Formats: sequence, structure tokens, C-alpha cells
Amino acid sequence: MDFWANSGGWASGEVASLLDKSMLHWQTSLAESLSRWLNMDSDGDLILAWINLGALVEGQLKLFLCVYYDDYTNDAKGICRRGQKIDPDSSQLEELRQFFQKHIWDVGVNWTPYVELVQQRRNAVHAFQRRDIGTVNEWIDALRLHLSFVRDIGGRLPYPDEEFPGLRETQIEPERFPNTLPRVGSAQRSATR
Repeated sequence: MDFWANSGGWASGEVASLLDKSMLHWQTSLAESLSRWLNMDSDGDLILAWINLGALVEGQLKLFLCVYYDDYTNDAKGICRRGQKIDPDSSQLEELRQFFQKHIWDVGVNWTPYVELVQQRRNAVHAFQRRDIGTVNEWIDALRLHLSFVRDIGGRLPYPDEEFPGLRETQIEPERFPNTLPRVGSAQRSATR
């Protein structure tokens, strides 16, 4: 996030401007907050943990589209609301999930099931209606998977040098999540990197 928050001079003017106004330092702060949920002891804590994770998922998807903003704006199939294309930073998680499912996750790992799980669990914040919030162990499993999610998204972003090589090493444990992360065209995946 530090790199993209200060990408002026490397990213195009419009992309740098969009990233400058984004609250990327909040993403860092939210990531640092994750550890507080490892010792949760109430349903309220579990709901807040899912909200924390959901905000990070949404932030990663927005970051991706902001970095590729020039491509996004030239794509006729962008995220639309009321018939108008909207900027990535104005989109909601459901809109992002649908866009990525249709246009991005056709190569590599299909993250739709993971994003849907986090989205459904974080929506328990609307607590007047019964919603499945899962268990602490399910949240911890999702948190472990989040590292692979971040690495996959980060590995698809361009960098001017090799300062961030760890982001290009996606480490997904498919045997732990056999029904969660279908792979699509692994031969195509290397071509997109």
C-alpha cells in the first residue's frame, strides 16, 4: 500500500490521482488490526472480525482496478450503476465481485467463493436479521486464505522493479480448501503475469 499511495511519477497521472485520493493507509491500518481478532470471545467480536476482513477484500479489489484504471475506463464492460459506469473507488463489494467474476477471474484462481463467504459473513453487521457468522475457526481459515488472496492480487499488479518479489509468489493451499478455489487455465495464468 505504501508503494501505490506514492506512485506518482511511475503510474499515469489519472491513476496516480485516483490512488492519491484513496485511503490506502487505512488498508494498512485495517490489516494491522486483524491480530486483535485472534482472541475473540463473543459473536460481536466475530462479526467485527468479518467486517475487518471484508473491508480488506474490498480494498484489494478496488486497488487492482485503480492500478489498471486506464484499461478499466477503456473497457465498455465496466461497473455500472443506473446505466452509468462508475469509478472503482465508488463501487461496492457486490459490484466488484460480479465484475471480477465476469472479467478478471477467468485466468488463475477463481476467488468468487472466498469473496462471497467474506461478504455474506460481514453482512451480519445488519444484525436485526439472523445471518450465519460461522465460527472463530472458520474466520481463522479465511484469514489464512486472505494472505494468498493478497498475494494473488498483488502478483497481478505491475511494479517498476523487483522490490516486491514476494507478491508474485501465490501460495494457495488448495488441499485445505478443495471446493473453495477452483483453478482456471493455469497455463494462461503465467501469461498474465
